Amino acid sequence: MSQPPTTRDPKEGVSALFYERWSPRAFSKAELDEATVARLIDAARWSPSCFNAQPWRFYTANAASNPSGFADFVNLLLEGNQSWAKDASVIGFLVGKKHFEHNGKPNASYALDCGAAWMAMTLQARQEGLYTHGMAGIKHKEIAAHFGLDPEQYEVLMGFAIGKIGDASQLDKGLREKEYPSPRKSADDIWLHRLALQRLSEYPKACACENHHEQQHGELADTCLPCIWKAPQGFGVGQINTGNVTD
Repeated sequence: MSQPPTTRDPKEGVSALFYERWSPRAFSKAELDEATVARLIDAARWSPSCFNAQPWRFYTANAASNPSGFADFVNLLLEGNQSWAKDASVIGFLVGKKHFEHNGKPNASYALDCGAAWMAMTLQARQEGLYTHGMAGIKHKEIAAHFGLDPEQYEVLMGFAIGKIGDASQLDKGLREKEYPSPRKSADDIWLHRLALQRLSEYPKACACENHHEQQHGELADTCLPCIWKAPQGFGVGQINTGNVTD
Protein backbone atom coordinates (compact mmCIF):
# COMPACT_ATOMS: atom_id res chain seq x y z
CA MET A 1 0.00 0.00 0.00
CA SER A 2 1.43 3.39 -0.93
CA GLN A 3 1.56 6.02 1.79
CA PRO A 4 -0.05 9.42 1.26
CA PRO A 5 2.47 12.23 0.84
CA THR A 6 3.66 13.66 4.15
CA THR A 7 2.94 17.27 4.97
CA ARG A 8 5.95 17.60 7.26
CA ASP A 9 7.90 20.76 6.47
CA PRO A 10 11.00 21.11 8.68
CA LYS A 11 13.11 24.22 8.52
CA GLU A 12 16.48 23.88 6.90
CA GLY A 13 19.07 22.62 9.36
CA VAL A 14 16.71 20.59 11.57
CA SER A 15 18.09 17.09 12.03
CA ALA A 16 16.28 14.36 10.12
CA LEU A 17 16.15 12.36 13.36
CA PHE A 18 13.31 14.63 14.44
CA TYR A 19 11.10 14.89 11.37
CA GLU A 20 11.69 11.34 10.14
CA ARG A 21 10.53 10.03 13.50
CA TRP A 22 6.93 8.86 13.49
CA SER A 23 4.89 6.17 15.20
CA PRO A 24 3.97 3.27 12.91
CA ARG A 25 1.82 0.37 13.99
CA ALA A 26 3.02 -2.06 11.34
CA PHE A 27 6.10 -3.87 12.65
CA SER A 28 8.00 -6.70 10.99
CA LYS A 29 8.65 -9.09 13.93
CA ALA A 30 12.38 -8.55 13.38
CA GLU A 31 14.68 -9.96 16.05
CA LEU A 32 16.38 -7.29 18.13
CA ASP A 33 19.49 -8.13 20.15
CA GLU A 34 19.78 -7.03 23.75
CA ALA A 35 22.86 -4.91 23.01
CA THR A 36 20.72 -2.69 20.78
CA VAL A 37 18.01 -2.39 23.44
CA ALA A 38 20.71 -1.50 25.97
CA ARG A 39 21.87 1.39 23.76
CA LEU A 40 18.34 2.75 23.59
CA ILE A 41 18.02 2.71 27.37
CA ASP A 42 21.47 4.22 27.74
CA ALA A 43 20.45 7.12 25.49
CA ALA A 44 17.51 7.76 27.82
CA ARG A 45 19.91 7.72 30.77
CA TRP A 46 21.51 10.97 29.62
CA SER A 47 18.29 12.98 29.67
CA PRO A 48 17.95 16.15 31.78
CA SER A 49 15.82 16.10 34.93
CA CYS A 50 14.88 18.34 37.84
CA PHE A 51 17.61 18.14 40.51
CA ASN A 52 19.10 15.38 38.36
CA ALA A 53 16.56 13.04 39.98
CA GLN A 54 16.38 10.80 36.89
CA PRO A 55 12.87 9.56 37.82
CA TRP A 56 12.45 7.28 34.78
CA ARG A 57 12.25 3.50 35.11
CA PHE A 58 12.02 1.31 32.00
CA TYR A 59 10.66 -2.23 31.86
CA THR A 60 11.13 -4.13 28.60
CA ALA A 61 10.44 -7.58 27.19
CA ASN A 62 12.18 -8.78 24.04
CA ALA A 63 10.18 -11.11 21.79
CA ALA A 64 13.35 -12.92 20.68
CA SER A 65 15.10 -13.47 24.01
CA ASN A 66 12.09 -13.54 26.35
CA PRO A 67 9.01 -14.73 24.42
CA SER A 68 6.96 -15.59 27.52
CA GLY A 69 7.68 -12.21 29.11
CA PHE A 70 6.85 -10.53 25.81
CA ALA A 71 3.49 -12.32 25.72
CA ASP A 72 2.79 -11.13 29.28
CA PHE A 73 3.58 -7.55 28.27
CA VAL A 74 1.30 -7.75 25.23
CA ASN A 75 -1.53 -8.83 27.53
CA LEU A 76 -0.96 -5.73 29.65
CA LEU A 77 -1.96 -3.56 26.68
CA LEU A 78 -5.54 -2.70 25.86
CA GLU A 79 -7.02 -4.93 23.18
CA GLY A 80 -6.81 -2.33 20.42
CA ASN A 81 -3.06 -2.05 20.88
CA GLN A 82 -2.51 -5.79 21.27
CA SER A 83 -3.66 -6.37 17.70
CA TRP A 84 -0.62 -4.65 16.18
CA ALA A 85 1.96 -4.40 18.99
CA LYS A 86 2.32 -8.21 19.04
CA ASP A 87 4.44 -7.85 15.87
CA ALA A 88 6.96 -5.49 17.50
CA SER A 89 10.41 -6.63 18.61
CA VAL A 90 10.17 -5.16 22.11
CA ILE A 91 7.28 -4.09 24.32
CA GLY A 92 8.01 -1.86 27.28
CA PHE A 93 6.57 0.37 29.96
CA LEU A 94 7.83 3.68 31.30
CA VAL A 95 7.30 4.32 35.00
CA GLY A 96 7.95 7.58 36.86
CA LYS A 97 9.22 7.88 40.43
CA LYS A 98 7.03 10.52 42.06
CA HIS A 99 9.29 11.71 44.89
CA PHE A 100 12.85 12.97 45.15
CA GLU A 101 15.30 10.54 46.67
CA HIS A 102 17.41 13.20 48.41
CA ASN A 103 14.57 14.63 50.53
CA GLY A 104 11.47 12.51 49.94
CA LYS A 105 9.44 15.48 48.74
CA PRO A 106 7.05 15.25 45.77
CA ASN A 107 8.69 15.84 42.41
CA ALA A 108 6.29 17.93 40.33
CA SER A 109 8.47 17.41 37.24
CA TYR A 110 8.75 13.62 37.19
CA ALA A 111 6.36 13.07 34.28
CA LEU A 112 7.96 15.85 32.22
CA ASP A 113 11.42 14.42 32.86
CA CYS A 114 10.28 10.93 31.93
CA GLY A 115 8.97 12.37 28.68
CA ALA A 116 12.44 13.74 27.95
CA ALA A 117 13.92 10.27 28.55
CA TRP A 118 11.33 8.72 26.24
CA MET A 119 12.21 11.18 23.47
CA ALA A 120 15.93 10.46 23.89
CA MET A 121 15.29 6.74 23.57
CA THR A 122 13.08 7.31 20.54
CA LEU A 123 15.71 9.37 18.73
CA GLN A 124 18.38 6.75 19.45
CA ALA A 125 16.01 4.18 17.97
CA ARG A 126 15.78 6.19 14.76
CA GLN A 127 19.54 6.38 14.60
CA GLU A 128 19.55 2.57 14.85
CA GLY A 129 17.08 2.31 11.97
CA LEU A 130 14.23 1.42 14.34
CA TYR A 131 10.83 2.91 15.09
CA THR A 132 8.92 3.36 18.32
CA HIS A 133 5.26 3.80 19.12
CA GLY A 134 4.12 5.15 22.49
CA MET A 135 0.84 3.91 23.95
CA ALA A 136 -1.59 5.38 26.45
CA GLY A 137 -3.93 2.41 25.94
CA ILE A 138 -2.48 0.16 28.62
CA LYS A 139 -3.73 -1.54 31.79
CA HIS A 140 -2.19 0.81 34.31
CA LYS A 141 -3.31 -0.90 37.52
CA GLU A 142 -2.44 -4.38 36.25
CA ILE A 143 1.00 -3.19 35.18
CA ALA A 144 1.67 -1.67 38.60
CA ALA A 145 0.60 -4.92 40.25
CA HIS A 146 2.70 -6.98 37.81
CA PHE A 147 5.85 -5.10 38.84
CA GLY A 148 4.89 -4.73 42.51
CA LEU A 149 4.87 -0.94 42.31
CA ASP A 150 3.60 1.22 45.16
CA PRO A 151 1.17 3.69 43.51
CA GLU A 152 2.09 6.29 46.12
CA GLN A 153 5.69 6.20 44.92
CA TYR A 154 5.46 5.29 41.23
CA GLU A 155 3.16 6.04 38.30
CA VAL A 156 2.85 3.89 35.18
CA LEU A 157 3.02 6.56 32.49
CA MET A 158 2.94 4.77 29.15
CA GLY A 159 3.67 1.67 27.13
CA PHE A 160 5.78 1.51 24.00
CA ALA A 161 6.66 -0.76 21.11
CA ILE A 162 10.04 -0.90 19.35
CA GLY A 163 10.94 -2.59 16.10
CA LYS A 164 11.55 -2.39 12.40
CA ILE A 165 8.78 -1.08 10.23
CA GLY A 166 6.55 -3.65 8.55
CA ASP A 167 4.01 -3.75 5.75
CA ALA A 168 0.95 -1.60 6.39
CA SER A 169 -1.22 -4.15 4.58
CA GLN A 170 -1.01 -6.38 7.66
CA LEU A 171 -3.07 -3.87 9.66
CA ASP A 172 -6.84 -3.66 9.94
CA LYS A 173 -8.38 -1.21 7.48
CA GLY A 174 -8.99 1.49 10.09
CA LEU A 175 -5.38 1.47 11.23
CA ARG A 176 -4.00 1.04 7.74
CA GLU A 177 -5.57 4.32 6.66
CA LYS A 178 -3.64 6.14 9.40
CA GLU A 179 -0.27 4.49 8.73
CA TYR A 180 1.77 7.50 7.62
CA PRO A 181 3.71 10.34 9.28
CA SER A 182 1.28 12.82 10.80
CA PRO A 183 1.50 16.57 10.10
CA ARG A 184 2.62 19.15 12.64
CA LYS A 185 1.20 22.46 13.80
CA SER A 186 2.84 25.59 12.48
CA ALA A 187 5.38 27.56 14.51
CA ASP A 188 2.76 30.29 15.06
CA ASP A 189 0.50 27.71 16.73
CA ILE A 190 3.09 26.72 19.34
CA TRP A 191 5.48 29.70 19.60
CA LEU A 192 3.01 31.97 21.38
CA HIS A 193 5.52 34.31 22.97
CA ARG A 194 6.90 35.14 19.51
CA LEU A 195 3.40 35.67 18.16
CA ALA A 196 2.43 37.90 21.07
CA LEU A 197 5.48 40.09 20.55
CA GLN A 198 4.62 40.43 16.87
CA ARG A 199 1.09 41.49 17.74
CA LEU A 200 2.24 43.83 20.47
CA SER A 201 4.52 45.64 18.03
CA GLU A 202 1.42 46.53 16.03
CA TYR A 203 -0.04 48.29 19.10
CA PRO A 204 2.92 50.17 20.59
CA LYS A 205 0.82 52.33 22.91
CA ALA A 206 -0.83 49.31 24.57
CA CYS A 207 2.20 48.69 26.79
CA ALA A 208 3.00 50.43 30.06
CA CYS A 209 6.26 51.50 28.39
CA GLU A 210 4.41 53.21 25.55
CA ASN A 211 6.98 55.99 25.24
CA HIS A 212 9.73 53.43 24.84
CA HIS A 213 7.69 51.67 22.18
CA GLU A 214 7.18 54.86 20.26
CA GLN A 215 10.92 55.45 20.33
CA GLN A 216 11.50 51.92 19.06
CA HIS A 217 8.91 52.35 16.28
CA GLY A 218 7.03 49.27 17.38
CA GLU A 219 9.97 47.00 18.15
CA LEU A 220 9.73 45.38 21.57
CA ALA A 221 13.00 45.52 23.49
CA ASP A 222 14.00 43.24 26.36
CA THR A 223 13.31 45.97 28.91
CA CYS A 224 9.62 45.76 28.08
CA LEU A 225 9.17 42.03 28.82
CA PRO A 226 8.27 42.55 32.52
CA CYS A 227 5.47 44.94 31.57
CA ILE A 228 1.89 43.98 32.20
CA TRP A 229 0.02 44.55 28.97
CA LYS A 230 -3.60 44.04 28.11
CA ALA A 231 -4.44 43.89 24.45
CA PRO A 232 -7.26 45.96 22.97
CA GLN A 233 -10.56 44.12 23.16
CA GLY A 234 -10.87 41.48 20.47
CA PHE A 235 -7.15 41.52 19.76
CA GLY A 236 -6.81 37.80 20.45
CA VAL A 237 -3.99 37.60 22.99
CA GLY A 238 -5.15 38.05 26.53
CA GLN A 239 -2.22 39.28 28.61
CA ILE A 240 1.54 39.42 28.73
CA ASN A 241 2.98 39.33 32.24
CA THR A 242 6.74 38.88 32.69
CA GLY A 243 6.91 37.30 29.28
CA ASN A 244 4.17 34.71 29.78
CA VAL A 245 1.17 34.51 27.49
CA THR A 246 -2.33 33.50 28.47
CA ASP A 247 -5.16 33.24 26.01
